[in-house]
Amino acid sequence: MTRLNWVKSHMLAAAVASAATFAGSFALADDVSQDRLLNADKEAGNWLHHHKNYSATRFSSLADINKDNVKNLKVAWTMHLGGVEGGGIWSHGGLEGTPIVENGFMYVTDGWGSVYKIDAHGGKGVLLWKMDPKTDHDWAGAVACCGVDNRGVALWGNLVVSHTLDGRLIATNKETGQVAWQRQVADPDKGEVITGAPLIVKDMAITGVAGAEYGIRGWIAATDLKSQKEVWRTHTIPGKDEAGHETWKDDKDAKASGGGSTWVTGSFDPSTNTIVWGVGNPGPDWDNEYRPGDNLYTDSSLGLDADTGKIKWHYQHTPNDPYDYDSVAENVLVDVPGPNNTTQKLALEADRNGFAYAIDRNSGKFIWGLPFVKKVTWTKGLDPESGKPVEYDRSRACSATTRRSRQAGPTR
Repeated sequence: MTRLNWVKSHMLAAAVASAATFAGSFALADDVSQDRLLNADKEAGNWLHHHKNYSATRFSSLADINKDNVKNLKVAWTMHLGGVEGGGIWSHGGLEGTPIVENGFMYVTDGWGSVYKIDAHGGKGVLLWKMDPKTDHDWAGAVACCGVDNRGVALWGNLVVSHTLDGRLIATNKETGQVAWQRQVADPDKGEVITGAPLIVKDMAITGVAGAEYGIRGWIAATDLKSQKEVWRTHTIPGKDEAGHETWKDDKDAKASGGGSTWVTGSFDPSTNTIVWGVGNPGPDWDNEYRPGDNLYTDSSLGLDADTGKIKWHYQHTPNDPYDYDSVAENVLVDVPGPNNTTQKLALEADRNGFAYAIDRNSGKFIWGLPFVKKVTWTKGLDPESGKPVEYDRSRACSATTRRSRQAGPTR
């Protein structure tokens, strides 16, 4: 970990603690119900979701800090978490957890999935408990494709819900820090690890997976938090006789381990009961000649039925991706005025291919796409109707985009 990242992580903890202090009086920790999660924005001083709310706006409505006084901010306190030690092939762990804040208490993780509860009342931080999941550093670090990271927790009832790198879902008592239960969700023996924060929807913990570079077959899974049993699991690489299977046109069965990891926490639209989640790169990574075709559902945004996990719609941003242009970024759900006095319900995503996209979150239909980087070299532009690269030719097993991509390098 660089010194800069270390400082940023500590200052993040201090800043969130300061924000919690500004929120005013606090109650004792309450159970977190589905109703509270649905109305998270009404609790201005709290940060109950990984993305603040189900729409993933990450916007705080607190007003004590503004453009006039922000220059006066200073660090209130810092706390050394630890959890940055290396393991396996990795020299260090990261601090990437988004703190969850409820009624002046902060819940945050370190890279190895330890959970910390910090009392942020009174302008100082006091560690109340630490839950160490006892992850085997050497083994988990050896099977993790992309670093030792954990992006945070979720709250449900009186539990703190978290993941570990070695594929476990853990429920910890919010008051005592004692593990209530845990279950294995991912299989590290296959290269599957978990680095993302859970999304809580209707008493379920929704889990994504990492490991596309190691040849996993990606998925999103739901665990019933009451019974601790799996409700559904949807693979992002279609199986035989499933829609999208025909987009893997190779004769080497690349789709069997085609990647499509889901390591950034998704969004949820309660009005349509739809989970919106981004999908990462195909595998083998970089070698797109090995896997001709569009390679669904990699580099896509998916709309899933929250109750069943069934894919309602998809939109693929980069067919037959040769650049590791994951589409895992969060989807921000917004309602904006549309033509003829209509309301457009959109999912907005800033893709790693250099374009920002607006997708109709009811149908998956492309609405618009605009570059947000200074220069894009991998394509000449997007088709205004489909949003696909202008070189894209669906009729070809190895598209014009693929052929051109061997000549042009990526811009990130």
